[in-house]
This record gives sequence, structure tokens and C-alpha cells, in this order.
Amino acid sequence: MLTRSELAEARKQAIVISNRLIQDRYFELSEIPLKTLLYTISRIKPEDEPNKDYTLSVRELCEVCNMKITGTNRYKGRRGLVYAVMRELRARHLDLFDEKGCEFNTGWFSWVKMEDDNDTISYSFAKDLMPYLFHLKMNMGNLTITTLEIICAMERATSIRLYLFLRSI
Repeated sequence: MLTRSELAEARKQAIVISNRLIQDRYFELSEIPLKTLLYTISRIKPEDEPNKDYTLSVRELCEVCNMKITGTNRYKGRRGLVYAVMRELRARHLDLFDEKGCEFNTGWFSWVKMEDDNDTISYSFAKDLMPYLFHLKMNMGNLTITTLEIICAMERATSIRLYLFLRSI
């Protein structure tokens, strides 16, 4: 369990994302998948290289994002539910355009792995998604910056989507 100061620090993590992803309706997800996705994006640091592998603690994700996940499924408990959500995000289709204007299809993650320690899930963002998540420049209308503190205070996915959309314009 995180201490109050660790929790406050974790919620101050910035979420930096290309406006094209927000405005092209790729965030039409329910609460748990949306908060999980935004949490994974918040783990990207400005100095990170695009092909970096990440690991998230399911317990920390649930605490930071105010997600009350209970029950079981075929993967056992909340870790299994978060893993199932990340598998769904991996399979979700994103139709985007590259810098030359050619359309391509990708997903959020290139791979997702449930670790043996009963609390962590490893993942890597899809290679084609890198220009929309890594090393974004502060060009007018290019990106949206918010924090987990704001996102996780919202209880409905529609509130989060509306907030992100309004921030992006």
C-alpha cells in the first residue's frame, strides 16, 4: 500500500499525448480501460526512448486511479481483470496517418505480459504509436498535458473523455 505522500506524488504524474489521438475518438472506452490506458501513458518520461518496456503494479494502478476492482475472472482477481483490459487495448484498432499521409493500422501495445509475482504486468507501446506518445513538441494544437490527479478524480469515462477533448482544442 502506498503512503499518502507516494500516492500524491504518483497522481502528479503528467499525461502527455498527441491531440490527434484524443480528437480522433480513440478514447471511447469505459472507465477502467480508459484510466488504465492513461496510467500507462503517464509512465512515459520525457527522457524515455520509444522502444522501452514498462511494468505496472496492479495494486498501485488501482490505488492511484481510484479504481475499485473486485470479483474474479478466468485470470483470477483484479490482476486478471487489468490484464484482460490491457489485452483488449492491445487488440483495439487505431487507424492513423504517418508523416507522409499514408494510413496505417496499429494497436496501443505491441505486447502485454502477466508476470509471475501476482501483482505486475509488463507491456510495450506499439512501434507505430511512438510519434503520438514520445518526444512530442510543444507546437500549437499538437499535444495535451494533464495529470493523473485530475483524471482519477473523475468517476465516469464520459467525464474523462469530455475533459480530454476540451483540453485538446
